[in-house]
Amino acid sequence: PGVPKEVEERVEREGKALFDMIDVDKSGTLSLKELEMELDKLGYAQEEISDWFILADVDSSGDICWKEFREGMLGRLRRQAQSQVRTRLLFGQYREGVEEGGGGEDGGVPEE
Repeated sequence: PGVPKEVEERVEREGKALFDMIDVDKSGTLSLKELEMELDKLGYAQEEISDWFILADVDSSGDICWKEFREGMLGRLRRQAQSQVRTRLLFGQYREGVEEGGGGEDGGVPEE
């Protein structure tokens, strides 16, 4: 599933404000150090920040421009949406198995 248009618009507005806030030196790009300093304050783990930076830095320049930041945020939202869909599908299959009298030791989880 894609990201709804209203979510994309929100990322444009709020994401740009966040980008500008993190861009302490006002260079128009984010360094890993700038990202770590600000996202650490928001409770993100160093490893999570580094991993996200590597994914977002598409051109491997060592900095993230607004376009890369925006796409990184949208990519993360897409992955979260896909994960939620998979969870709902698995839960639906589980519930169907229980309702049909399946279950047993595996709780009705269908085999692949």
